[in-house]
Amino acid sequence: MMRTYMALLLLPCLLAGPASAEWLAAVEHGTNSVILEMELYTADGTGCLNDSDLTGNTGLQIEVSSDAAGVIDTYTVASSEIENITTIGTYAAPTSSKVRIEQIAANSCVYEMHLADAVYDTADASVLKIAFRGDSTLLPIVHTVDLTPVSASNLVAALLDTSCAGYASDNDVGYQICTALDAVLTDTGTTLDGKTNSLLSATARIALFAGDVDTVTSQTQLVESGDAPVADDTYIGMEFCVTDVGATPEETHCALVLDYVASTGTFTIAAGKVKFTIAAGDAYYIRPAGAGARVGGP
Repeated sequence: MMRTYMALLLLPCLLAGPASAEWLAAVEHGTNSVILEMELYTADGTGCLNDSDLTGNTGLQIEVSSDAAGVIDTYTVASSEIENITTIGTYAAPTSSKVRIEQIAANSCVYEMHLADAVYDTADASVLKIAFRGDSTLLPIVHTVDLTPVSASNLVAALLDTSCAGYASDNDVGYQICTALDAVLTDTGTTLDGKTNSLLSATARIALFAGDVDTVTSQTQLVESGDAPVADDTYIGMEFCVTDVGATPEETHCALVLDYVASTGTFTIAAGKVKFTIAAGDAYYIRPAGAGARVGGP
């Protein structure tokens, strides 16, 4: 259930005319079970419109329209198209071709309104307008609801989703990136240094899958020691960089990955001029092609 509320401040300048217009809320397009809350006033703008005045106003009509529908749906008391709400704060779908509205408490200016879910799902609609008109007891007013592609709350929730449930397993590179970001988002460190260290760690996991060479079948076919995510062909087109561990100075050779076999952890890399012989125990990392000066490879 989505609950939307915006107190409507009716300034004197707004009361000068025959009707007022107020922005009410922003609702994500296609949201269901929306509860709107709004304020309704007597015609002179000095008092709250009590429920008895609302339901007893046989001239009352509520008009609902969007900028895409091209029609205005009108609901009237006279035609019994305006229903009550039994439990305030609990969405109840109105009967077909009707709306629900109720004063939230005696002598309150605030009313709760329930519209059909379909109202918020009109194709290409970006604005919803709800107009109240009636006889002398009601201050006419038009409420505007913005229909947004995604609500701020859902956007934040998506950004802070650290479950990584969208990925099948840790065999997916996307999962590795997701869990790396998780380390940053769930970092409980309160210092800038702590956050920075977490971010650097995550960046390393995303950009540089690293490990050790376990077996050298040939200088273009190397078996890693189980550090890389296991997914066939994951690294094709990236660069495999291997460092001659223990050499003085240490040298690094980078070449394009031509093939990766998950079941054996075998990399096939492009042939090139290498200043050292790659051996078991040498360290490697993987980076996007072109991320640094290439030594060797095509």
